[in-house]
Amino acid sequence: MTGRPDDRTVESSLRNVLDAPDDRILLYIDVIVGTLLHRMGMTGRPMDAADVAALTEMVVRHFA
Repeated sequence: MTGRPDDRTVESSLRNVLDAPDDRILLYIDVIVGTLLHRMGMTGRPMDAADVAALTEMVVRHFA
């Protein structure tokens, strides 16, 4: 066990917190994962905690 949640757990957790339909939750996941991958490709290093917090705040504020 890696301690990492599976995709269904993440999707279910987001659905509960944001009270959004499935298609909207999948859009959130696509936006966040796409941003993380784009950042990794541009800089060669992952986002730090402050970047992740800012991204999360932006997504929640925009979509909630």
